[in-house]
Amino acid sequence: MPLPSCRAGDLSNQSETDDILYVRSGGSRSRLSYRPAADTILPAMVDIARLGEQEWNVYRDLRLASLQEAPSAFGSQLAAERDRTEAEWRDRLEHRTQFVAREEGRPIATVGCLAEAEGAVELVSMWVAPPARGTGVADLLVDAVVAEARDQGCETTVVWVSEANEPAERLYVRHGFLRTGRVKPVDVDHPVRGVEFEMRRVDPPRRHPWAVLPRGKAP
Repeated sequence: MPLPSCRAGDLSNQSETDDILYVRSGGSRSRLSYRPAADTILPAMVDIARLGEQEWNVYRDLRLASLQEAPSAFGSQLAAERDRTEAEWRDRLEHRTQFVAREEGRPIATVGCLAEAEGAVELVSMWVAPPARGTGVADLLVDAVVAEARDQGCETTVVWVSEANEPAERLYVRHGFLRTGRVKPVDVDHPVRGVEFEMRRVDPPRRHPWAVLPRGKAP
């Protein structure tokens, strides 16, 4: 099911409840789990959607752009990714959920999520084009991955963050992620590229609407 579009930038369309900001678009509204700064300039229209296998070239272009612009933030390297074939890009999209953020139809950001063996979902390949940073687009993408994890029945979402990437750590802390103490090289074959640390967010299990509570127990 496609995620709703979210119109931002027109503050007259926004309403706040406690610490939750809702951004309206048409008859729908999208929940953001953070409150942007008062001087934040949000894009006029951002659509968050899943990339289908047939959109492999959109994923490829975003991936290569991310590795060229921020090579230290990712384990993969640009030269190796450039050599991938169409079949390899399609195969990646077949085995992961990859979200794209578009501003008025133009791709400006992406994030992926992979199922882990222990029943968690790993957030991977987060990248936002420099002109769109600080606008809330990254927050929308994190929300999309967390929602996907819960839809898959996973209570834990994991992300690995490069040690020097303080803006990324602040982003994930804002969404309830905490450091676990685990670290590993960004690139096992090239240890000089530095290390990255693990962060996790654990959500309470969902209660089925038909669940019967024990006698005397309040919900």
